[in-house]
Amino acid sequence: EWTTAEDVFADLGWPTTGHEPLNVAQSLERLGYVETQLTSGGPNRVRPTYTGVVRATKAVPTEWQSRLNGMVDEWETTTVEFKRELELGSPAKGAEFAHDVMALANTKASGRERYLVVGYDPKTHDFTTSVSTAITQDRLEDVLNEFSDPAPQVRYSVVEYPSGTGGLVGIIEVRRDPALVPHRMKRDGGKRKASEVYVRH
Repeated sequence: EWTTAEDVFADLGWPTTGHEPLNVAQSLERLGYVETQLTSGGPNRVRPTYTGVVRATKAVPTEWQSRLNGMVDEWETTTVEFKRELELGSPAKGAEFAHDVMALANTKASGRERYLVVGYDPKTHDFTTSVSTAITQDRLEDVLNEFSDPAPQVRYSVVEYPSGTGGLVGIIEVRRDPALVPHRMKRDGGKRKASEVYVRH
């Protein structure tokens, strides 16, 4: 679909100052990744080409594979948490997932993104378990809406474990919006209680 370059920058949280959206769009058009539609007096529009979609689809997992190695080496921080598996099949497990995401979103640290990485053993730091195919973006958002007030914004990706064994790592990017914190528990679930606020230490 057609959209404006400015809207793309806004969705990504990029400032337009110093990075003229039209120039970026035209550079991508020369590479064959987008089409541009120039208008007089109004916003210029862009949309991805087939080549652009394929390029982005292949680039994101490749980028994540290289980033995962560094994240595992550093292990858990105030902005990164690792889990062996992610289960959402009961109120207690849904509340625990919401707790983990809200703690990442509430914790003040540099940068806007925080990460919940699924598939690694907390003791050995080795990849052990492929993320369940039942986990989807919509499912995560449903659980967060059920247990969080307000619900943090997340983006879910699945990438192949870097060794090439076919294992699948789940990566949940948690966006911290200072205007929305603190995120609180909306309802009870397991040992998590309504109105509680969580942070990482």
